[in-house]
Amino acid sequence: MGSKCLYFFQEAGRGLLPSEDKSGTGFMFYATPDQKANADMYAGYGGTNKPSDSDINAAMDRDQTIRELASKATLAAAAAYSAGAALGTGAVVGGAFYTGGAALSSVFDKNTSFGNAFDQRFSYPGLAAAMTVGGLTGMYSTAMFSWARVPNSITNLATLPGFIIRVNSGVAGKVAGNAAQAVVNSSANQ
Repeated sequence: MGSKCLYFFQEAGRGLLPSEDKSGTGFMFYATPDQKANADMYAGYGGTNKPSDSDINAAMDRDQTIRELASKATLAAAAAYSAGAALGTGAVVGGAFYTGGAALSSVFDKNTSFGNAFDQRFSYPGLAAAMTVGGLTGMYSTAMFSWARVPNSITNLATLPGFIIRVNSGVAGKVAGNAAQAVVNSSANQ
């Protein structure tokens, strides 16, 4: 091991500047005669290498403040994403229940064609109402899943609380859409 270290230092020493007189190995950097004569010539620049106690305390406080702000920003972003995702998903589910319900009931209506039956059961105000209520119930459902300690995923349909919460969201959207459709139909008949 000793011979390997000696070999390494000998090889590294070949890249050094030549030594002066008989002072030993060479130098990595060249020092001017003024620098050699006055080793303290740069001591006044850049302050000391040892920070004061107040500098250390200020750095610790700054670090703690940055960590707290980053933590709060992360939690706020997660909460906003969760609420936004719940709103968007609920709106899509509410709209799908409303449109699907209108289409399904139109299929079973034997008195008229599918197109006429669907036009009687579907309207854009009804879809908007269903999606609005669906979005709001989506946010409500997210809070309820948290309260019931049920994971907020599609697999929670297999649990009783998950099934009840999901069905309530869909039904509320469908009822709101139907109510809006009834208003549209009554104003069209006048």
